[in-house]
Amino acid sequence: LYLMVEKLISPRVAFLASILYIFSPIMHRVFPQPTADIFGAFIVIASLYMLYNYIQNPSLRKLTIFSLIIGIFMLGKMFAAISIFILILALYFKRHKEGALFFAIHLIPLVFWYFYVTLVLGLSYYDHNIQSFGAGVWLLDVFSQPWHQTAKVFLDAVPNFILAVIYGFLLLPVIFAAAGFKKLLLEKKEIFVGFL
Repeated sequence: LYLMVEKLISPRVAFLASILYIFSPIMHRVFPQPTADIFGAFIVIASLYMLYNYIQNPSLRKLTIFSLIIGIFMLGKMFAAISIFILILALYFKRHKEGALFFAIHLIPLVFWYFYVTLVLGLSYYDHNIQSFGAGVWLLDVFSQPWHQTAKVFLDAVPNFILAVIYGFLLLPVIFAAAGFKKLLLEKKEIFVGFL
């Protein structure tokens, strides 16, 4: 987090952001008992750092290595938002070939793991991130419910996100971000800030 923010903004902001992150209520919840949330936070920060590093000096070697690393991360915590964000960036900046390569390469670890589990170990493949206790894939099940229940799922997403930000960071980053947004000297800063 420090290295990325230092390069994007300044060492002072990077230091303050890191301190704020370390002392946030989310971190205090996961420090005594490590959970998947801490790994999820690491995945987001590491993926953004690799994306920034790639943008600064793109190469096929970097694209391959970073895509495989992100794919391996996904085996630990299936966090599709990162993949979707990278694909949206590829479409927005008309880098379709790089987006397609990223998508194909980052799925390689998942494909190998799937075949290892099903063919070598002889087990049925299960991913708790998308399956709802054996009742199918939750994202698809949402659309098989009555329309008012499906609408509720999507309408609750924004308030739940806002509550998570308030709880997780005591709203301080939102206030600081709003105050410093005009001073942020980044091309396409709306996309970057929107993802964060």
